[in-house]
Amino acid sequence: MKKRTYRLLCVLAGTVLLATGALTGCSGSGKSGVSKGDGIQQTEEAGATEKHAPKIDGLEYKKTMKLKYATGFDVYYYKEGYKLLDVHEDRQYLIVPEGKKKPADLDKEIVVLKQPLEHIYLAATSAMALFDAMDGLDSIRMSGAQASDWYIDHAKKAMEDGKILFAGKYSEPDYEMLIDEDCDLAIESTMILHTPKVQEMIEDLDIPVFIDRSSYESHPLGRTEWIKAYAAMLNKEDAADTFFDTQTEVIGSLKDFKNTGKTVAYFFVNTDGTVVVRSSSDYIPKMIDIAGGKYIFQD
Repeated sequence: MKKRTYRLLCVLAGTVLLATGALTGCSGSGKSGVSKGDGIQQTEEAGATEKHAPKIDGLEYKKTMKLKYATGFDVYYYKEGYKLLDVHEDRQYLIVPEGKKKPADLDKEIVVLKQPLEHIYLAATSAMALFDAMDGLDSIRMSGAQASDWYIDHAKKAMEDGKILFAGKYSEPDYEMLIDEDCDLAIESTMILHTPKVQEMIEDLDIPVFIDRSSYESHPLGRTEWIKAYAAMLNKEDAADTFFDTQTEVIGSLKDFKNTGKTVAYFFVNTDGTVVVRSSSDYIPKMIDIAGGKYIFQD
């Protein structure tokens, strides 16, 4: 048998790592009041197409956010500042601008996010890099990680200065702090799906829960583009567009990077001793490919 080189990859090339905007290192059918986008319509640009906007009683559609790589969400814009954030295979979130009210006949399954969002509990630690990139840390009041755990300097300093408080990890949040700090949104990773009781308790406190599914993207720039979902919440679309375009250029500069043929084994070990590898269609194997390597677990 040929000998193969197995390598544990902790950090890829800096430029590719930055492009994920997220890694923390080694550590349906229509409904009353709204209908899912299910077709194609022309945009303002000749020849361009986009999904039909969901119809919401009382709101008038304007445009759809343009996405290049992300496939896990869409953002639809309506007049008077309303936005609908549709996370595929999950929930829809109606972002209601400050001073406005939600539509009277809004479907009960749509989660309402009232702007301004200024007291966010960020338990999905990977999203911190995206908030930092669009200068949105002021909207985060509580974190699911301690100051010593952060690799993001601005987040670490904000916690040391008391601007961001530790409110417990995702599985054990400090519910009293969430109440005392007027938490207006809890952003969770998909890990919360393993502790559904926690999500239920947060929502029982009338705190909306948003689950970040960026890790399901198949391309690193798809994951990075989730910055636009958060930008819609904070009205920071311009900053997000600028950052994302820059990262796209970084990856674009690597298009002629030759594959070395070297194999890479990327895995992690859970606290219960389970060894976990990434699917070959995941964004991390794609990063390895962009960086010139070959993901060993192709099947």
